[in-house]
Amino acid sequence: MDFEFLLPMSKDDLLNRTEAGQYVVEEVFPQRQMPDRLQDYRKTYKSKGPSAILTCFDSLFSMLCHLKNLDPELKSEAWSIILTGIEDYVDHLPAILDNGNMNSHDRNTNLNVLKMNSYILCQFMEQFESDATKPTILVVPTKGRTKSRKRSNDSFDWETEREKGLAVLCQIVHLNIHRLWEPPIVEEEFVNLITNCCYKLMENPGVSRNKTTKEAIFDILGAMIKKYNHTLGASLKIIQLLHHFEHLVSPLAQAVEKFVNQYNNKSIVSEIMREIGRIDGADLSRDSSGTRALSGFLVELAERIPAVVLTNISVILVLLECESYSMRNCVLSVIGEIVIKVLSNEGLNDKQKKDRNQFLDILEDHLHDVHAFCRSKVLQIWANIVNEKAIPLQREAGVVKLVIGRLQDKSSQVRKNAIQLVTSLLRSNPYTAKLTAEELKENYEKEKAKLEGMLPGREGDNTDTEGAWLEEWKHIEVCLREVTQTLSDDDEEEEEEEMDVDNHFDEDETIQQIKQTIYTALKNKNYKTALEMLVQAKKLWSDDPLFINIRQTDSEDNDVTLDHVKCLKELYKECSASVSTTAEEENNPIVNEVTKQQVLVQYLKDCLTFANQIQQAVPVICQLLGSKNISDIMGAIEFFVTGFEFGVSNSMSGIRHMLSLVWSKESNIKEAVTSAYKRLYLTPGGSNKRANAHVIVSNLTALLSGATLGDATSLEELIKEFVRTKELNASVIQLLWETFTMKLPKTTDEESRTSLVLLGMAAGADLDIVRSNVEVLVREGLGPRADKDFSLVRDVCLALTKLAVNKVKAGSYSEPFRFPQDHDIFARLSAILVSGVMNLDQTDWIPMAEQAINVIYKLSEHPDIVCGDIIKSLANVIKSTYAQTAEGDNGNRPDSQQDNDNRPDSQGEQAPSTDEPEPGMFLYCIL
Repeated sequence: MDFEFLLPMSKDDLLNRTEAGQYVVEEVFPQRQMPDRLQDYRKTYKSKGPSAILTCFDSLFSMLCHLKNLDPELKSEAWSIILTGIEDYVDHLPAILDNGNMNSHDRNTNLNVLKMNSYILCQFMEQFESDATKPTILVVPTKGRTKSRKRSNDSFDWETEREKGLAVLCQIVHLNIHRLWEPPIVEEEFVNLITNCCYKLMENPGVSRNKTTKEAIFDILGAMIKKYNHTLGASLKIIQLLHHFEHLVSPLAQAVEKFVNQYNNKSIVSEIMREIGRIDGADLSRDSSGTRALSGFLVELAERIPAVVLTNISVILVLLECESYSMRNCVLSVIGEIVIKVLSNEGLNDKQKKDRNQFLDILEDHLHDVHAFCRSKVLQIWANIVNEKAIPLQREAGVVKLVIGRLQDKSSQVRKNAIQLVTSLLRSNPYTAKLTAEELKENYEKEKAKLEGMLPGREGDNTDTEGAWLEEWKHIEVCLREVTQTLSDDDEEEEEEEMDVDNHFDEDETIQQIKQTIYTALKNKNYKTALEMLVQAKKLWSDDPLFINIRQTDSEDNDVTLDHVKCLKELYKECSASVSTTAEEENNPIVNEVTKQQVLVQYLKDCLTFANQIQQAVPVICQLLGSKNISDIMGAIEFFVTGFEFGVSNSMSGIRHMLSLVWSKESNIKEAVTSAYKRLYLTPGGSNKRANAHVIVSNLTALLSGATLGDATSLEELIKEFVRTKELNASVIQLLWETFTMKLPKTTDEESRTSLVLLGMAAGADLDIVRSNVEVLVREGLGPRADKDFSLVRDVCLALTKLAVNKVKAGSYSEPFRFPQDHDIFARLSAILVSGVMNLDQTDWIPMAEQAINVIYKLSEHPDIVCGDIIKSLANVIKSTYAQTAEGDNGNRPDSQQDNDNRPDSQGEQAPSTDEPEPGMFLYCIL
């Protein structure tokens, strides 16, 4: 049976003969004959084996045409027979391929069997996959009935069968099937048959989640790319799939990574990136879904194989100019991944450093991109670079300056990422753990003065060195001018000589090595060679400062030879200084000390610059704490916490400003503030509970010191929250009582009062803190110290008033908490009020009296009696004091003064005595 089976583009192509000897389907059998035709194929297969398909292909093709309408059991049976047949054939195929004596007839027969079996298998797989991915049909239920799903044959598990089919295809493509073709090149139609089936399967999102199926597809495609020249076709198909199926972003990136690493095919990355780079910018702007998928694919590819992407980055850099911000973000992200994973090592050569600097320049430029999403993305990329410590030290100051400008961006997303980047720069700074500007400036000035003191003794040596190289250069310059004049006489000769300059350089030489080579040539009087190397060096390293400076200073000079001489002079000066410095360092240990001191001074200078830049950001970020945008506030909180931990000088202003946010209605902001203060003030990190309590008390005391009334009110709410959540444990409360009672050594009066205030704040959440220590408050706070410190009495009264808070449920009644009127609290308060009215040096009497009366009326059983007794006592004190003052004044004044006072036209008025109590104090108590 001599014929050639041509793989069709569509099913109808098998019904029409276009070439002589081509196989054509003679008849498509009707659907009702399908069971019989399947049985005929089964019988033929038992007798002839896999070659049965040569005579029964029409039956299988007919089943394929009617497959959608066939009974599920018949479909399953047909698939089982087809799969068994091709598996059997693949098992015998290696022996067939290894037969070196195979004639053309046998080769053609086996090729037809292979193509027919493969065609039927792939077509059945595609049809089954289409049926499996169809939307599920739900039967609308009638009343009282549950929903049911329309399902195919329960015994046919397509996921399992799909894996079997892929396993067979994988076996086929890994064999040397090209031996069946003459010449031994697998036809493109066969490659497309297999690969299109794989691409069709990948359209199903479920396949991407099935690791076994996915890996089988990758192996088939990898073999096709490596063995059957499918690179270009795969790259185009990958881009097409990305345009239509976003779920394939990650699977296709994994596939390309496997093609590169396992199948050693890097050219597919070049083809894909080249094709993406050729896409019109207008198309990218219109197709947002496809552009998003392409962007995600390129970024993930850069994450997986950054070195391969770097070699082809130039073809997508043009996309930075397109209108689509998604694609601009993509290219910028790719650049960021390359910088982090490829160009952040220590041993970079000059080309790699140049590439890195160009990439970083691009990232800096796009901090001012017209689109907010791009600005935001670039800030995220910079944050990743900073976190990975991949930013060059000399670039950090410039980046900080640019980022501070973004803190006032009109976009909230940009501001959010700018704050996060500043925080990352602070957290990952390479300088020091404490960035206190004042200390750094003091150290910098000190070390700078020390360096200046070390340098004056070496001025004479520098002068001698400079004079030495100048004397040498005068002779070299005369010879160079003669050589340049000779070379300029003949242009053609000059061009020919310049064409041979490449012979002087090696590919791996750096600019510093080239400079040293030119310097050696000048020293050896090889002036012509030195000029030739200089010309080539200017072409290869045109951005070197030596050539840039010469070009700028001689922009009006058209004499090229003079330009060359000046270049050589600067080069000779630089190399001479380097040689003399090296020799001096080897022979003079003092030079080493100077060098170390210079490094130290530069380090301190960089530290101070960074600290000052961070301080400049503090006022701006402090304003963002009052923003209406939650992300601004959250970012600012994290920055100030980090800045406080790193000792940024003015970060305390932000820490205090954060206190008011405890009243925020947004729960996440309130939680962030609480967590921030817990991290800063309640997490000492030690293992000793007593020592930790000391640190917590010291922290809270420092926070309360200097706080405004608003800050203190907010802090009280924060303290109550800490007590409710048990963050302020019993050991801290106990230490506060010890500090208040001054049992701890070296406790000051101010620290004692602050501890009392903190205890009063804590009592707002737990009344037992005060209720169980009333005697301590009376003994210490209203004892001997109270006669001289009215502020202490006021704070004691504020703490006691917490006991008057009586929280009861609605509809219930609870008797208020009261003390008997003869309690020591009221006795001591009465005594302090009465005795203190005569102490006019104390300006806190009235604030103290206000709180004392509050305590009396809130906690006494008969406050009117207690206050009445106080008023009487005050009246007696004031009356007796005025009487004594009047008697003293009348007895001590001279007669002449009394006569003047008795005159009706007296112009003088009697001034009140400074020892008399203010009447306002008495009136205040009455009112």
